Amino acid sequence: MIIQVRVNNNDNLIYKLCEWNSTAFASSPVLRLQTSDLTGVKNAFSEIEKIEIFQANTLIAEYTLYDTYSSISYLGQVYVQHENIFADCLEIQLNRSSLVDQVKRIEEAISDNIDIDAMSIEEYRNFVLQQVSKDCTADIENGMLIEIDETNQNFSFKAEDQINLLQLYLMTKMFPEVTALPYHSNGHTCMFYTAEQIQTIYISLITRLLTLTTYANQLNLYIKTMTTKEELANVRYGMELPESYARVVSDIVSQMVSILGNLTTENNEENVEPVEEGNTNETENNMAN
Repeated sequence: MIIQVRVNNNDNLIYKLCEWNSTAFASSPVLRLQTSDLTGVKNAFSEIEKIEIFQANTLIAEYTLYDTYSSISYLGQVYVQHENIFADCLEIQLNRSSLVDQVKRIEEAISDNIDIDAMSIEEYRNFVLQQVSKDCTADIENGMLIEIDETNQNFSFKAEDQINLLQLYLMTKMFPEVTALPYHSNGHTCMFYTAEQIQTIYISLITRLLTLTTYANQLNLYIKTMTTKEELANVRYGMELPESYARVVSDIVSQMVSILGNLTTENNEENVEPVEEGNTNETENNMAN
């Protein structure tokens, strides 16, 4: 199944991807393109307004947080698993646009001038905090690719998706006899997923949500320590946090993953019904959670 990236809504700037993982891209915005045209890639990604990811011509992700690239390197011939071919590959590292640059884009798009110079430090700080919140929400709503039956499917996680998946997840927990439920990935019609697959989809997405929310919370705390507009102007959602803040994120996420893992294990054990000795009737074990 072909995966492509389109730059700035331009059908002449479309490249096949050697691989795609939305979670890995969120932490390290790197694209591996099936091409050896270094000059063309430099020109295409020198001024980015929007990049879109397509899987089999279906839009699965969209990003407006990047404005250019920081490096491009040629990886030679690499194996493209989802196409079962070898292809020339250029790896391009993208740069996130600063919040100041994002503000400029907003100004150009809506012709509503935002005079940062006229803002007080607290007004500017609140503005930056609002932008971080918006970017985090958009990142969460984009969702992620999840492997189902050896195929990668993209699941968004907007507010309505969170409610729908929670309801399905709870049904698989409360009613072990329910072995499959209908749901759909982005751009596809409904299909039946096993109870275990529903649980995998929900736990994966809620783990990502909690991870991104924890990161944004620590970034907000870091922003509140800044005392100059120059510091605030360099803030980017997704930027590397100072060690003390990053450590908090790491510790909380580790504990969260452990708790969710233990919860799944406990539910597996609780949902297995013992077979009484002497009972000739077969007892079906509940599906593992």
